[in-house]
Amino acid sequence: MHDDQGIRGTPIRHLGRTLASFWLLYSVFHAAFETAVLRSAGEPVPYLRLSLTTLLQSGIWTGVSWLLFRGCIAALSLRRPLVRRLAFLGTIAGTWALRLLCYACTDVLMRKPLTIDGAAFVRALQAEAVGVALFTVVLAGTVIGMSWWQRQLQAARHRAESEGVLVRAELRVLAEQLEPHFLLNTLTSISALAENDAAAAREMLAGLQDLLAYSIRHGAAATVSLADEVQFVRQYLRLQSLRFGARLRSRIAIPPDLLACLVPRLILQPLVENALKYGVARCEEGGEIVVDAERGIGALMIRVRNSSSGAQASPGIGIGLAAVRARLALLFGNSQRVTLTEDGSGSTVVTVVMPLVRKKGAAA
Repeated sequence: MHDDQGIRGTPIRHLGRTLASFWLLYSVFHAAFETAVLRSAGEPVPYLRLSLTTLLQSGIWTGVSWLLFRGCIAALSLRRPLVRRLAFLGTIAGTWALRLLCYACTDVLMRKPLTIDGAAFVRALQAEAVGVALFTVVLAGTVIGMSWWQRQLQAARHRAESEGVLVRAELRVLAEQLEPHFLLNTLTSISALAENDAAAAREMLAGLQDLLAYSIRHGAAATVSLADEVQFVRQYLRLQSLRFGARLRSRIAIPPDLLACLVPRLILQPLVENALKYGVARCEEGGEIVVDAERGIGALMIRVRNSSSGAQASPGIGIGLAAVRARLALLFGNSQRVTLTEDGSGSTVVTVVMPLVRKKGAAA
């Protein structure tokens, strides 16, 4: 059964066109070589006969090669190993005999003056039997090589498509984890606020409706513009300010020329939520959250800084930040980086680095 897993016939695209071009170039080269030999010997050059021979030989070789390729591909597609081998060898033998016969006929017919000579026909068969056999075997080997190569390309394409489907599925799962997580935390904030300030709770609930509308509007998109993500985060911070009041100060400083960059959907909100949960919420005097971005060499760098977490113990890593890391790794592989560090002033900084990708039509 192992042999049955070997090279199988694969249709080769543009086969006739490729063979015709190859044999025409080969015949032209052969005719040019004969012309050079005759001119160097001082003999007359029969241009008309050479031209006709070139066209005729290239046409014959193209036709025979096409039959050989098609026959070998069909033979390699057979399932039973013995039948496959016999059909493959039979195709080689048949095309060898056909090409040899065509060569002998054209050799006799192109003689000047034209004479039908059986002995000359037999001599032509004998003279070219080995050469034609060699060419035929080389062509058969080419069929095997090209079929194997196309099978490898098809397998690689299939693997890439399968991996792409898997990555999209995993990204969808991670995104679906983020949305309920974000919704639960926001509803918890509304619930806590409702006991003390019903009006603020109602306003927060209305704001949550806007956030959910954004999520539904872009739910099928893997990436959105940075401008959309910034607008979402502004609304999210506005809602959280209803809960934290003066304890929460925020600032977003992103250059306008970077707003057209494409980023994964819901990439900023988990970072801001992480800063709120492990910074502002744990500090009585609150703190400031700063979101900024800058352009690197072919890269986009986004930072979320939490000025209140320096007085706390080592900052935690929430579900949102873990999901951000997983999504970026799936999307960009080794071309991304997520780091969480303490700067000199005691603030905690989450830095995301990813490839710089702009929306189509956006100015560079």
